[in-house]
Amino acid sequence: MQMRAIAQYYGYEQVVLLALQAGMDVLAIANQLQYDPDLAAKTIAIIKKLLNEGKLTPARIDESYAHIVKCKERLGTIP
Repeated sequence: MQMRAIAQYYGYEQVVLLALQAGMDVLAIANQLQYDPDLAAKTIAIIKKLLNEGKLTPARIDESYAHIVKCKERLGTIP
C-alpha cells in the first residue's frame, strides 16, 4: 500500500477502503518505505472507522471471513 503509484494519488485510509471494496480478503501492509510501528493498529482503527461511517459494511467483512475460513478448511488448517 506504500507503492508510489498508489500513494501518489490516494491517502492510506482511501486505499484501505478501495482495497476492501474491491474484494481483498487479506491486506498485506508494506511498512518499509516510511516505517510505522503502529501501522497495523492504525489500519484496524481505519477499518473500524469506515464501518462506523457506513463506508464499509459488516457484510463485506463477513464475506472476507467466510472466504478465509473456506480456504483454511481446504488446506486442512482448521477442522
